[in-house]
Amino acid sequence: MRIPDTLQLEKRLSSEGMTNRVIVLEEVDSTNTYASRLARDGGTEGTVVVARNQTSGRGRHGRKWISEPRKNLTFSMILKPEVPIDRLGMIPILAGLSVAEALTAFLPNPAICKWPNDVLVGNRKICGILSESFLLEERAPVVVVGFGVNINQRSFDGELGESATSMSNVASRAYDPVIVLISILRSLSKWYDEFLRGHDLEIVNGWRSRTRMIGLPAAIMRNGEMIKGTVLDIDIDGGLLLQRSGNIVKVIGEEVSLEH
Repeated sequence: MRIPDTLQLEKRLSSEGMTNRVIVLEEVDSTNTYASRLARDGGTEGTVVVARNQTSGRGRHGRKWISEPRKNLTFSMILKPEVPIDRLGMIPILAGLSVAEALTAFLPNPAICKWPNDVLVGNRKICGILSESFLLEERAPVVVVGFGVNINQRSFDGELGESATSMSNVASRAYDPVIVLISILRSLSKWYDEFLRGHDLEIVNGWRSRTRMIGLPAAIMRNGEMIKGTVLDIDIDGGLLLQRSGNIVKVIGEEVSLEH
């Protein structure tokens, strides 16, 4: 199932009541890189960049995001929230919540959130999210949120064979990526509107309802030291809270490993 061209996809979104500007690319190195350049050149909020093939997709901490061409959904959205910078950490949370909510409607098993940027089905990743922020000259914040959703890819090479899955593998059927995209954008629009209204607690509660991390043993590496604890919660600013020997450790940027 093929993602249509820019004009066709814009018409499709418009028929669904969405006003997003859309750019469909046959091939690009990274939709986040493209969208970031576009945002710096005046690209409007809500612009969506979709690639049929992404050759150098990026994850957190410099990792590569590998996606079989024309099988999955790789796209980025430009956000320009007029909010204090210290609230931007909530955007990866609402993005993960939006994807988990949207995908669950299609699948026999629920999609769940893993802090800060993954969506899983079972213990396997079905979506990765990369949020990158910067300031324009007038110090207005911009956040580019990239999504890699595994839709119709059936096999994954190397280590991904044990850690990744797709909608098609979970449900034993093919999906139309445009329908999935529309569902994600609809959910994202809803939760982003809550964010702009200052309703961060509602977002946190929504994320809590779609995670299984709370109460699990976890570990992070900080300054060369392995810190182990139990996932207690996420904070109102999107940070992860670990309980360790009676103390609470707040995790902002470190990678979290879980013991299921």
